[in-house]
Amino acid sequence: MLETEIKEESVVLRLEKGTAVKRYSYRHRPEDGTLRIRRETHHIIWTVSQNTSELISKFVLLADIKEVRAGQGSRDFKKWMDTKEAHKHENTCFVIYYGKKFKLRSLSIAAIGESECKDWILGLEHLRKEYPDVPYIIRLERFLRTEFYNMENRENKITMQDVENFLPKIHYRTTNPRVKSIFDSVDDQRRGEIGFDQFLELIKKITWEEQEDLTNYRRQTDGEHDRPNLYLKRLYRHQWPCLF
Repeated sequence: MLETEIKEESVVLRLEKGTAVKRYSYRHRPEDGTLRIRRETHHIIWTVSQNTSELISKFVLLADIKEVRAGQGSRDFKKWMDTKEAHKHENTCFVIYYGKKFKLRSLSIAAIGESECKDWILGLEHLRKEYPDVPYIIRLERFLRTEFYNMENRENKITMQDVENFLPKIHYRTTNPRVKSIFDSVDDQRRGEIGFDQFLELIKKITWEEQEDLTNYRRQTDGEHDRPNLYLKRLYRHQWPCLF
């Protein structure tokens, strides 16, 4: 068992670096790019090169993956089966099915070689199965990292305006002066921009503030003085419904 886990982890480490692949799509012509895992946010990331930079063109949340199937069974592959774009080696292809139970989408990939294809199938199955056992706090950090990456500028920073736009996603509403006060308290460089560590500290301050409000409410509520965990649970479910 330990040997298997070590092998799976070593495969995941390779996939985090990314591999060159070709993506097949029913709507677009096949295109070359890079497929990699961003484990800190629990995503698969598909990027294509454009001039001297890479553009992220697709995210797939690993938790949304329902199946990883070897071969060319998707309609993405079948669309190009009788054309010059057809991939000749089926044993290097795999399809990722993800999304809602009754409306699955597909990401159809042709790897460079058979070993790379097997690595992707093994690695994705490993990550997919481990997700239910991931602690809540890690899921929360992954969610926050994903949101931060979606907002950051070229210097990997976000502004107070970004924070204001983000807060409704966690059902936090307050006045602009209050947001500015919290933002300034974590903006130690006084540049009007913060990095991820400061963003995480900001969220902790907001969460703690709401927890105190709920605790005060509990003290004023008859019959529930000895149920503090209920209120913490309500807080989490209220602010982070996407994690449950």
